[in-house]
Amino acid sequence: MASAHVLGGLGPTLERIGELMPSGRLAIGDGCWQQPPDAWCEQVFGPLPDRPGGLANAARERGWQVVSLDSSSQEEWDAFEGGWGEGVRSLGEPAADAFADRRWSEYRDHYRGVLGFAWLVAER
Repeated sequence: MASAHVLGGLGPTLERIGELMPSGRLAIGDGCWQQPPDAWCEQVFGPLPDRPGGLANAARERGWQVVSLDSSSQEEWDAFEGGWGEGVRSLGEPAADAFADRRWSEYRDHYRGVLGFAWLVAER
């Protein structure tokens, strides 16, 4: 998902940003569950906020005031996943084609409509 995983997830990332920037405005995005995930999704993506509101709640719990909140539509997800796969296939390599096919199957069979992406602007 976004870069929040680098610092151990959304909560720790918001806390660290708060330490580095005690006042100001931030924009942050992360994955969220639009529907309950299956075991495959939980294993691959780990714990995520529930719906975009979960992202906003995590920010509020850490002292941020949410200014705006939005999320990607299913059409945007489909375009992203399709475009990503086309880019990989453009390499013209059988291994790249197999990788893109596997990724598309995972999307279709596991996380399409389940995994979402939300972002917010918040301030202190």
